[in-house]
Amino acid sequence: MTKILFFIFHFAFLFSNKQNSPAEFTFKDQEFNVGSTLTRRNILFSNDCKTELKGTQSKTLDSLVKLLKTHPQLKIEIGAHDGKPCLKCDNCQPTVNAANAIKKHLVKNGIDEKRLTTIGYGLTTPLKQYSGTDQKEKTKAEKLNNRIVFKITYNTY
Repeated sequence: MTKILFFIFHFAFLFSNKQNSPAEFTFKDQEFNVGSTLTRRNILFSNDCKTELKGTQSKTLDSLVKLLKTHPQLKIEIGAHDGKPCLKCDNCQPTVNAANAIKKHLVKNGIDEKRLTTIGYGLTTPLKQYSGTDQKEKTKAEKLNNRIVFKITYNTY
């Protein structure tokens, strides 16, 4: 299987925790294969249709830009999943919009768009099914299902 080893390379993602203060995830000396994924639930968008990244949220993707610039042989899929449908628009596809907004940010920051694939999965791949009436449990399921998954699709190593 195709592999890449990050030698003491720090792959960091900034995100906002419950107190909205920056925190960092760092992955050191990790082996990533084609098909390896990294899931993020902290990438926020400025509207329900998810057409634009929310203000400073684009900074969350800075370490991904750095990773892709450092390893130009990598290609990734940006897969957006949702926990609930957009009720604001008739023809809205929020997960397609979310994946495309992330791709747009990466391309704007120097990543060749040929290296990026986008897929909007919508509600098709939930991690947690919920059909009850308890609003609190429904909200928990929606938050769990609302995510962006970055998957390595190509690597020359």
